[in-house]
Amino acid sequence: MSRISAVLFDFDGTLQEGDKDELYARLNEISSRLKLGLTEEEVRQIGLSTPDYREMRAQMVLRGNELNPGRNLTEEEFQRINVEVSGTFDDRFYLSEGTIETLQFLRNGNYSVGLVTTRGGNSLPRLLERHGIVKYFGKAVVCRDNCKDRKPNPEPLHLGLSLLQASPSEAVYVGDSQRDDIGAAKNAGVVSVLKSPEGPIVGNGMPSPDYHIRNLLELQRILNTI
Repeated sequence: MSRISAVLFDFDGTLQEGDKDELYARLNEISSRLKLGLTEEEVRQIGLSTPDYREMRAQMVLRGNELNPGRNLTEEEFQRINVEVSGTFDDRFYLSEGTIETLQFLRNGNYSVGLVTTRGGNSLPRLLERHGIVKYFGKAVVCRDNCKDRKPNPEPLHLGLSLLQASPSEAVYVGDSQRDDIGAAKNAGVVSVLKSPEGPIVGNGMPSPDYHIRNLLELQRILNTI
């Protein structure tokens, strides 16, 4: 019998795909509405430079003010437009292979299931409803608005564990970012599972996952071996 009783998931790139397509479309729409003067390639490069939306916002505001001398666009103005266009490009999102099957397997096996993501609270509830998976998590949902620190800091995982009333030794965290997700799991003392089409990066200061899966359907095999 597995010693694992709780499974925490990252969201984008783990349970949901298409986040980059939606992000670039949304950022370009914001740039267009605010007449920032950024090209689509510049927006894409800003999006690639950091996984942190707030840092992307800051960079776009700075670049927009550079391209428009005398203008003093604020991050608050940028965020107002972001809220207005949020949801416009939700058709870019789709569930990862095996998401429903895996969540149902965990429910049938009486595992406690939680979500720990850096996605914001503005879009997350809407997307969980859109995909029909909100029922699997209950109140055990942690987004970037709930924590001061971000992954790989363990704070988000600690909060997720507390919501599930689980200890690190009996929990698994599944994510697609070796630096942030696996790093957070290591720092929190949780068993780490990297979901990636390729194998994990070795060296370069990257934390090494305890397990690697290429799709979510392989998670059942991992849980049966722990």
